[in-house]
Amino acid sequence: MEEETISLTIFFDGQFWGALFEIFSKKQMVVCKYVFGAEPSDAEVFEFIKSNWKNLSFCLAVKNFQKNKKINPKRMKKIINLALNQKGISKKSFQVIKLQQEQKKIELKQIRKENLVNEEQKKFELRQQKKKQKKCGHWLKNERIIFHFLIGVVKKC
Repeated sequence: MEEETISLTIFFDGQFWGALFEIFSKKQMVVCKYVFGAEPSDAEVFEFIKSNWKNLSFCLAVKNFQKNKKINPKRMKKIINLALNQKGISKKSFQVIKLQQEQKKIELKQIRKENLVNEEQKKFELRQQKKKQKKCGHWLKNERIIFHFLIGVVKKC
């Protein structure tokens, strides 16, 4: 079983408060960003994690090049204190979030393009149908067929 480390960073980006969830393993790293809006209390953060952990959408896994080796406990304490005093989010996490945004942008662009092509096809078919109706006589089509039938000529559109 692979060992995973989960990190939660609460940050203020100038306008909104947000949370950055990072899951590190030996081979990969996945990241999720969530925007709270107003400053969340500890209880609100805990409740959010309890209720919405399964609903968070983590980005695709990115290879983690960091080697996990045994660290001296004093060194670990120093690293933890530095991490607690650090403001903002890590560069690697920020890059992963940007990559996720770019992928979503590409997906949405493809979806919009497909919708546009479908709309154009529908418009084209509607124009063709209207052309065909003009040849046949619009809404009077049924009356004309009856009239032509009475005369002895049947016109089919």
